[in-house]
Amino acid sequence: MTALALAIAFAASAPETLPLTEPGAVLRASNDAFLAGNRAAAAAGYRRLRDAGFTSTDLQYNLGLAELALGHRGLAVLAFERALKLDPLDDDARKNLALARAANVDQVVGGEPEPLWERASERVPLDPTAAVALGAWLAAFALVLAGRLRSSLRRRIALPAVLLFAVALLSGAALAAGAWVLDASGRSVVVADAAKVHEGPSDSFKSTFEVHEGLTVRVVDREGRFVRIRLPNGLEGWLDEGAVAAI
Repeated sequence: MTALALAIAFAASAPETLPLTEPGAVLRASNDAFLAGNRAAAAAGYRRLRDAGFTSTDLQYNLGLAELALGHRGLAVLAFERALKLDPLDDDARKNLALARAANVDQVVGGEPEPLWERASERVPLDPTAAVALGAWLAAFALVLAGRLRSSLRRRIALPAVLLFAVALLSGAALAAGAWVLDASGRSVVVADAAKVHEGPSDSFKSTFEVHEGLTVRVVDREGRFVRIRLPNGLEGWLDEGAVAAI
């Protein structure tokens, strides 16, 4: 087989059969499958990359589109939420997340909204904020060092150094808040079609209500294979951990 024929055969391979030592090829094959209308093959390829530890905003976004096209609303919401976790400013992911949620069976009403600082922290782009914090710290220390080496500069660099330290502190605080909201707040998505919520961490406890795919909840406790979830309106209960997936 010639090199050209080999390349054509490799590019035409299904994404689930390509070796994961070539993640770029798997991604391209998955994208090609999606554009060709083979959403199942595309989703399978994206999932392989995700499960192997590869991640990016584009990968999660494309997976969300494929899952939504397949009617897997819970998995689509999860993928879009993860895309926004990586890039809170991705408008396409936010719009498609709203589109997927619009079809949710559970439309929770009532309850108090999340605190303003928490809602704002969810939109903190972590990588750029970390870069700003680190850059401000380094620049501030460089000015302080320059002032120690040349006393004639101290008065002129005092104000810029203070401002840079302030920027570093504020961006560091925003980074910490954003990381806590995204990683420590227990935000999860119901991925099962439907799941019974019990009064305690066992199937033997009375089931008080059901949740359905696509609903975003908070996991606030766990015991064995059960997790205690809290709905946006404050309603709580226990369900099998396999019914939800952490964002």
